[in-house]
Amino acid sequence: MKKSSKISVLTVSLLVAAAAGLGAAWTSKRLTSNAGDSYNPAIVAAGSKVYVAWYDNTPGNNEIYFRRSLDSGATWETSKRLTNNAGDSQYPDIAVSGANVYVVWQDYMPGNSEIYFRHSADDGATWEAVKRLTNLSNSSEYPKVAAVGPHVYVVWKEATTGNEEIYFLHSGNSGASWLAAKRLTYNSDISDDPTIAASQASVFLSWTEWPSMKVKFKKSDNRGTSWQATLTAAVDSSSECYNPVLAVGNDNIYLAWESRPLDFGDININFSKSADGGSTWSAPTPLNTFAYGTKHWPRIAASASAVYVVWYDGLDDHKVYFKKSPDGGDSWDDAQQLTSSAGSSTLPDVAMSWGQVYVAYDDDTPGNYDIYVKKKPL
Repeated sequence: MKKSSKISVLTVSLLVAAAAGLGAAWTSKRLTSNAGDSYNPAIVAAGSKVYVAWYDNTPGNNEIYFRRSLDSGATWETSKRLTNNAGDSQYPDIAVSGANVYVVWQDYMPGNSEIYFRHSADDGATWEAVKRLTNLSNSSEYPKVAAVGPHVYVVWKEATTGNEEIYFLHSGNSGASWLAAKRLTYNSDISDDPTIAASQASVFLSWTEWPSMKVKFKKSDNRGTSWQATLTAAVDSSSECYNPVLAVGNDNIYLAWESRPLDFGDININFSKSADGGSTWSAPTPLNTFAYGTKHWPRIAASASAVYVVWYDGLDDHKVYFKKSPDGGDSWDDAQQLTSSAGSSTLPDVAMSWGQVYVAYDDDTPGNYDIYVKKKPL
């Protein structure tokens, strides 16, 4: 009888906790308060640790900064400056695997844009020296990074051949050394907007081809040693599709992108998923629930069963929106407007870990752009 009572009390406690999570409000933290502008945050989480990277022009040119929380976003340590040079450092991306944190960005220090990398082996407490990953006469831009165990993958676009193509790098020792770069696209169109995700030995890549305006997909099942044929992932003949983002969860691949009707109507955010490693994709699902305004900059995260997507919208002077699917993209909760400040909220990113979802974004309400993070129990 006593045992049954204990089980009953535990069950009630779990139900109460779940209900509290469902009804919990978003809380917000301002991460920067500088004289200059802080832009383009990238966020990732692992366990109770949350990491954010962004770029800031307070020093007189754009530099990469980093900040971490070790208690699920309740408190944040002092910001760290990861670059210090005369060229502009921009567009950071961030990945985590165990205690290893990786940041990539593009940097104009050499006189043209090149891809750079930095690694921390102790949860972002200290950082190894900066590594330059590309060394070309033409610009290398818009890097993205993913990591599984000691394997780190970086993709970017460059115009070495006279046409913009997608390139790939792999390190099997946490960035200490790198295999030779691989060119992954060969076509007359411009290849742009690369994005990457990884799971176990599989690596997934998506990008946009211009002017066909279609989202393409490619995968490797051997850590990037060889790649399967390119597929068109966002099969939507009635729209121009671009700016894709990828996430992996529960053996599914999730894809979100910007979609603009061929009659030049408003830009929307669409979603599709693949349950067979990218061979086939579900029909596009529009995620926006209002007809007007342009939706930009989708970002996506996934757990074992749920999918989370954020974007910003031009309907109401740039506000950040959030949408969740509790069942792997089969159904979606209503979109939530996360920001309502007097200024513009743009360039969001999303991460989740340990029962919390985090959304980072920049906002110019203070008079210049600063970085904010919102969080909410799942």
